[in-house]
Amino acid sequence: MRILHVCPYFHPAVSFGGVASFTFNIVSELRRRGHDVVVYTSDAGGKNLRVLPEVVQGIHSFPVKRFRGLVPGSIAGLFVTPGLVRYVGGEIPRFDLVHLHEYRTFQNVVVGSAAKKSSIPYVLQAHGTLPRIGGMVFSKRLFDTLFGDRILRHASGVIAMNRFEMGQIESGHPDLGGALGVIPNTVDLTSIDNAKIGKRFRGRFGIDDEARLIMYLGRLHPIKGVDVLLRAFSMVASEVKDVVLVVAGPNDGALSFLSSLAESLSVGNRVLFTGLLSFEDKIGALMASEFLVVPSRYELFATVILEAFACEKPVIASAIGGLPEVVIDGKSGLLFEPGNDVQLAQRIRDLLQDRDSLKAMGKQARDLACDVYAVEKVADTLEAYYGDVLAR
Repeated sequence: MRILHVCPYFHPAVSFGGVASFTFNIVSELRRRGHDVVVYTSDAGGKNLRVLPEVVQGIHSFPVKRFRGLVPGSIAGLFVTPGLVRYVGGEIPRFDLVHLHEYRTFQNVVVGSAAKKSSIPYVLQAHGTLPRIGGMVFSKRLFDTLFGDRILRHASGVIAMNRFEMGQIESGHPDLGGALGVIPNTVDLTSIDNAKIGKRFRGRFGIDDEARLIMYLGRLHPIKGVDVLLRAFSMVASEVKDVVLVVAGPNDGALSFLSSLAESLSVGNRVLFTGLLSFEDKIGALMASEFLVVPSRYELFATVILEAFACEKPVIASAIGGLPEVVIDGKSGLLFEPGNDVQLAQRIRDLLQDRDSLKAMGKQARDLACDVYAVEKVADTLEAYYGDVLAR
């Protein structure tokens, strides 16, 4: 198949979230299987940063067309790339199928319209961006009225990450005519197979070899619930002297508050804020840790959970959104009531105190990553879905 993937940002711009990694992994696998796959994206490399050509030269084994943004970043959440408007009309007819990533994007407006005009089917994978949550509600409502509803209505298919998101789509848009499918996030297991990088991570950040690390990996934003984790950690740290909390990820408005909170809880010297980590350092951090904590107040599907699973680490997660579909309580990790720091503290104690359970859950987590979320498994499902869409 000749497939065009369209996303507002792309690898190596991973600071924006898991979409860049998912698209990179799945496109790489589809190309390996012989499909002719091309990516259209912006030159966004991070907040107010552009991807420099010399940075990405040679790191992709497939064509990636990066269109220059009107500004180095977004405008009202949109990565505006005027060059795409002039370019796409003549290129769209050569593809069999278009795969749009995220929902409210400038790229979807342009490419979706061009695909419709050329009678090329397109599928939309919203990656959790359909609900109007997380701020900018008026702008989202305006986008939906002007463009979004039409993008959904004309789509030949809509993809959800899990059953929870599928429920959101079906209840919010009951009149969709396209094929509905569930394609989960994925992990490239071949890139996670080196235990030595855990020791290197400790050395780089000056962490004692005997310290037991608890990991948080993600944006520092109020919706991610890191404050809940800090409060829970302060309860555990007073009892377990060799435990250290590593908080890794880009600042999204909450770093100053979280740093002050750690100091006020008297755990400032036991909490390490690393900032955004490279992929190798992120995997090293997971390898060096006991387990990962995902304390989100809202979450559909955190890709970092699969990376932890691949490193044979269990996950403690809030029982919110789609997380209970991935973190199987008592098997691949433990769940706690969202926002309940006392309950989270007890879950942390449970895993720190029972090394046998910790190891057994880690093995089950790795098995789950291999059996369900490996990129080869997800690509099988996506190929079959593409076939269904083209056969309609």
